[in-house]
This record gives sequence, structure tokens and C-alpha cells, in this order.
Amino acid sequence: MSVNAINQQFQEIAEKYKRENEKYEVYPYVFKYTETDEEFYYYILYKKYQEGKGMLVLSSKRGLLNKQEGVEIAYFFLTHNGTAIAATNVIKKVMKRSKKYVEELIQLLQQNKSMLFPVQSSVNIIINTLTIQAKNTILFNDIYQSILEIDNEIYDRSKTLTKELWLRGRSLIKKYDGLIYSEFNYVFNNLHHAEKIITYLNDEGNFILFERFKAKRMAKKLEKIFGKEAKANLIKSLEGFEKDFQGNFFTKTRGELSTDEYVQFIHQMAENDYKRNLLRDCRNP
Repeated sequence: MSVNAINQQFQEIAEKYKRENEKYEVYPYVFKYTETDEEFYYYILYKKYQEGKGMLVLSSKRGLLNKQEGVEIAYFFLTHNGTAIAATNVIKKVMKRSKKYVEELIQLLQQNKSMLFPVQSSVNIIINTLTIQAKNTILFNDIYQSILEIDNEIYDRSKTLTKELWLRGRSLIKKYDGLIYSEFNYVFNNLHHAEKIITYLNDEGNFILFERFKAKRMAKKLEKIFGKEAKANLIKSLEGFEKDFQGNFFTKTRGELSTDEYVQFIHQMAENDYKRNLLRDCRNP
């Protein structure tokens, strides 16, 4: 029996739980706890006018499962789907930021240290900040590629999601969440150093004539990453990181959680939310 085609008996069960004007589709892969298991699970999604309305989980050996087990297994399907969506929508966007631009700016600051001597301690902190950003861009790319490989394994090769593959995907998302949160917090906490350098560079009295042009160029490049617009976007991102699904802050002040606490908190929050929705939408009796 091929993975997408369910037998007559299972089709009848799927039809039984279908509501008015709905269609159902069988997920293109099955779930197994371990690769060697004989038993595997189908995920059936009910849609009304293209919108997901509910789901049903069937076991290859036992057919229709009770609600508790149905919810438990549906959780793996749904959260893996979430991993893949996060990779294509969120990580891919951040990956697009220019590593080259950041590296050129690091070089520019290093080459002109004598010119920036009075704000040297701030320059060192900003070079460090930019280095973190450049390194993270490479790491985000690695995380994205790894999630893509897991997805190809599930969709194209094995047509099976195992608990091990699921765990690998989730831990990659956690790694990304931790990196982006700690980076944005670090940048935010050190913005005043960038502002100090920009102010210094924009004051013509600090430079002899031929240095002024170079100073202005450096200030412009720094403004692109640390200026008013960038700062506003950064604050918006940090606020977004620390809001629950209803849009309320779960921290008293931004950035008060350690990276580990933050990652643990948002993943626990997501798990509770998934399970609440699953209890509502799962049609297993």
C-alpha cells in the first residue's frame, strides 16, 4: 500500500468524520516512532474551501485511535510542519542579509582605528557586534540547509517522519531561536556605542580635510546597520520575540530572560498552544 493511498476501510473511516462541504487529504508522509517499527500512522487533514478545519490520525495496524493518542501523534506531524515553515519563511529572510557588507565595515573600522582613537573602546565593541552578525549569517545558512535535508529525507526519500528526524528538526529551530535572540539583544544593548561613533564621525572638527570624506562614508555605512531605522526595526523584532500568541508581553522588560530561558519558554508556550488547538481540532473519538 503506497503511503498516500489509504485502503478502502480507511477511506470509509475518513469519510465518516468528514463534515459538510469538506474535502480531505492524506499527508504525503507517515509517522513512525522508530524506523524499524512495523506500525506507522497516517495524518488526514480536513479542509473546507482550502482552509484546514480538523484532522484524524489512523494507525496502519489498529485503524482509528482514541483522541489522546491521536493528539499525541498529530503533534509530531504539525510541529514538523512548523519547523519547515519556519525555515522557509523566517530563517531564509535573515539569511539574505549581506555578510559582505558587514565584513567590509569591519575592515573599514579596523583600517581606520587611528582616526577613531578617541572612541576606540566603542569601536572594539562594534567590531565584535559585527563579527557576531557575520558568523551568525553563516550559521543560519547551515541551519536552513540542514532543515532542508531533513525535509527532503521525509518528503522525497523515506516518505516517513521518525521521532529522530523530528527531534533533529526541532533542535535546529531551537538553535536558531537562541542565536537570533542573543544576537538582537547584544546589538540592542550596544547600540549606544554605534551612536557614539556615528556622532564622532559626523563632527567635521574632529578630522583634517582629507579625512572628512572617509569619516562621512563610515558614518553612512554604520547608520545603515545601527541608525534610527535599524534601531526601530530592532526594537520591533525584540518586542515580537517576547510576545505571546495573543500579542501580550510575557516579560516585564525586554531582554530580561537569558537565551536559554527564552528558548525554553517560547517552545513550552508553542507546545501548549499546539496541544490546545489539537484537542479542539482532532476528530479521533
